[in-house]
Amino acid sequence: MADLLFVNNGVWQMPGASKSFPGGYYTIHHQRLPTSPLYQGDVTVQNAVIGSSYILLGPDGTTVLSGPGTITTDPQTLSNVEAFADPYIIELRLRKSSPGSTRYKPLNQFIPHNSAGVSFYVVQIESTVLD
Repeated sequence: MADLLFVNNGVWQMPGASKSFPGGYYTIHHQRLPTSPLYQGDVTVQNAVIGSSYILLGPDGTTVLSGPGTITTDPQTLSNVEAFADPYIIELRLRKSSPGSTRYKPLNQFIPHNSAGVSFYVVQIESTVLD
């Protein structure tokens, strides 16, 4: 039969032998749900064409971490991007295909995200496909 968790003075505990806790209980610290972020860090996008559309995705390709949005400055910083593992692989999808202007090939780039922040240096290639 499994040991049951209980609350003792606001702390979740479970029965067990512990030399550091005279009552013989383990104290569980720093619990978080898998849906809660482990940390947040800034992501900087450098050398992107102004006006490009972006979206920042998690490693599954469906979890939206930032965006969709538009690159308005170079470099552009996306603040407080959440990470759910360490390291956490993130994907930047970048597009620039506005009619009447120079078009660029779609860009998908991956990088490990950490609490110190990361930087994408991108090189967008002009598309030669006609309208």
